[in-house]
Amino acid sequence: MRHKTVTAAILSLFLLPAIGAPATPFNRHNSTQAFQKNQEGGIQQVVAKDPKDQALVAAIRSYLEAEAQRFGNGDYSGPFKGVRYLKAVKPSEISIIYRNVPAGAAIDYVGADSAAVDAIHKWLGAQLSD
Repeated sequence: MRHKTVTAAILSLFLLPAIGAPATPFNRHNSTQAFQKNQEGGIQQVVAKDPKDQALVAAIRSYLEAEAQRFGNGDYSGPFKGVRYLKAVKPSEISIIYRNVPAGAAIDYVGADSAAVDAIHKWLGAQLSD
């Protein structure tokens, strides 16, 4: 019986979201998530593979909108690697802009100066290496 308890505890480490962050309503089977660097910082975008799945599209939009709000407030909790780069910059030095895109949503990360852009690029690099 102890083996099942330990296995369940280990599995929960992989299946549960980070404390304080909601579970993502999307995965690699039902959506595509992309991170892209640009001169101003970068973009995170999630779109449903089936654009007719309106429930998924709404869930993606709700999740990314909440994430943009959290990140805009300097709360970088969530299932992301490399948040230490964003934490090194004052929240006021990064503009976080949520927007709807066809079949999903995007967040634009815009740095106020080269140090903020560099922090965004490093954070995006951590996402791309995942």
